[in-house]
Amino acid sequence: MESKSNPIFKNAMTSGLILGVLQSTLILIVYLMGVDIIRPPFAISVLNYIFVICGIIYGTRKYRDESLDGAISYSKALGFGVLVCVFAGIIYGIYMIIHMHFIDTDYLTKFMSAAEEEYYKAGFSEKQIEDAMLMLGSIQKPVIMVLFTVFGSVAMGFLFSLVTSAFLKKKPSVFVNNQNQNLSN
Repeated sequence: MESKSNPIFKNAMTSGLILGVLQSTLILIVYLMGVDIIRPPFAISVLNYIFVICGIIYGTRKYRDESLDGAISYSKALGFGVLVCVFAGIIYGIYMIIHMHFIDTDYLTKFMSAAEEEYYKAGFSEKQIEDAMLMLGSIQKPVIMVLFTVFGSVAMGFLFSLVTSAFLKKKPSVFVNNQNQNLSN
């Protein structure tokens, strides 16, 4: 029995790998430039969103055109876009663990300080801030952080894929179907 690879996972993993590496490279470059990656400037966030949208579009078009004979439904394009972001989130989450442990070993301390500062600015009481910081400290474990990164990536991928799928969906050509039927007769 010959095993067939699943083209949706192969294509989503490839596109997710490319997107995850792009996002990781962006954060590394921004960090090396001395820019705060915990609270990045608006332009950096927009650039990241552009990477995500382009990654979803690139991956979905490639999957549609190479594996599905140029046709894809809205729901399949939506699911594929989210799957690309799952794999990108895993790659990015792994990079962030490497970043925190080897590149910027003070990242978690800076993250906690930035969060505490934001809580003060938002007008939280001392007790609320203390409770929030305890909770935040308890989730600062590598596996949990990767899961949160993947969850955030999936949420972003879902929102962007809602829109991109509307433009990327394509019904099968009537002529291709008739041509295939004529060939089989």
